[in-house]
Amino acid sequence: MTQELIVQIKKAFGENQQDSADYGRIAHQKHFNKLKDSLSNQNIIFGGQTDEKEFFFGPTLVDNPPLDSELMQEEIFGPILPIISYKTEDEIHKILSVRERPLAFYVFSKRKKFINQLFQRYSFGGGVANDSIIQFANDNLPFGGVGHSGMGAYHGKYSFKNFSHEKPVIKRGFWFDIPGRYAPYPKSLSLLKFLLKNI
Repeated sequence: MTQELIVQIKKAFGENQQDSADYGRIAHQKHFNKLKDSLSNQNIIFGGQTDEKEFFFGPTLVDNPPLDSELMQEEIFGPILPIISYKTEDEIHKILSVRERPLAFYVFSKRKKFINQLFQRYSFGGGVANDSIIQFANDNLPFGGVGHSGMGAYHGKYSFKNFSHEKPVIKRGFWFDIPGRYAPYPKSLSLLKFLLKNI
């Protein structure tokens, strides 16, 4: 599987990815340094080449990084793919259950039941099975995080709703007022709740 990843990287960007017109660069110095630092003491099995002048950071595969390492503490947002081996599904859950909720959750598998179980069990901004990025490109789907990965969502009608403020207004008449809304309050809290909700 790892060798196939390397084959596909070279197929897409050539033997020297820095020369590829299709391969991007890191946006700024701070993030470039963060990515570079996150590779210290890691077992790099492919890539790792950098060029600070161009902010070039080659596609990099890391074998079984320690889960408490800097690389594994938050979302990477860079061309680094940690590969974590497992033997049983329980091992997967032990890893995923202690991670922060991600912006995107990608599952690659031919087993539909396995895919559905993961989607149902974990919280994330958006999920994709057997592909990547397409949830971002689809204007009919909300795009956004949850919890640690952000709040709210945008795209199409979701953008309008997210960046709009619905201004609620209630107009109450003077025809009737129930004393139970004011102190001294009724002994039954459920009655008070009913009055506040329905009057």
